[in-house]
Amino acid sequence: MILVGLLVMAIIHIGFDDIDSPFGGCTTDFVSKLVIEWYKRRYLEFIDYPNLIRLCPGVPWKTRGNGAVVLRLKVKDIDIGYKLFEEAVSNAYEYVSYFRHPESSPAIALYIGEVNDKLKWLEIGCCKIKYGGDAYLLNAVDITRRVEMEKEIREANEKMQRALEKEKKFLEEISHYFFNPLCIAKGYLDLSIPQADPALRRKLEITKQAVTRVENVVKHIVTEGKIYE
Repeated sequence: MILVGLLVMAIIHIGFDDIDSPFGGCTTDFVSKLVIEWYKRRYLEFIDYPNLIRLCPGVPWKTRGNGAVVLRLKVKDIDIGYKLFEEAVSNAYEYVSYFRHPESSPAIALYIGEVNDKLKWLEIGCCKIKYGGDAYLLNAVDITRRVEMEKEIREANEKMQRALEKEKKFLEEISHYFFNPLCIAKGYLDLSIPQADPALRRKLEITKQAVTRVENVVKHIVTEGKIYE
């Protein structure tokens, strides 16, 4: 047995599955009888036709074990929703007990509130309880927004990491394509200045100063990301 709770509202969704046994019974048969009984009651309203959920759509000829059913109701008070759920659980146990098969294990799920079209992720906790025999209490929490936010943060971090890698590569290329020619130019200037005549030497020294200024600017760009001498 599965009990599911999410939000407290006047709209409830009750799902049914495995209300049968190898000796007989059928989920749709059980739910149809429940619908006939509940339809007479004034304190609830069906907001949709019973939904048949085909679990094995790839096997069109299979009927038994091929579908679950969901009832969608509007109730005046949420306590009525819980009572309807308890009634469904009790009736399901009574229904399968008629066939007296040990492998009968009906599953009934309760979802309270509007169904969010964006619901994609659930965080589920489960524990064993006593409810007319062994049963399981399953609590499901909508964590779709949390997962989406984590995804957005992860994508932002990845984007930032890619930007940092591009910046690192850019700086490495600056170092390679600027420093190498500048070092070569300074090297030749250092070799030429001692052998030059005074007039040419002065020009070469001015040129070397200009190369050194450019070298300092490139160094600051690479190490600090700033442009200055």
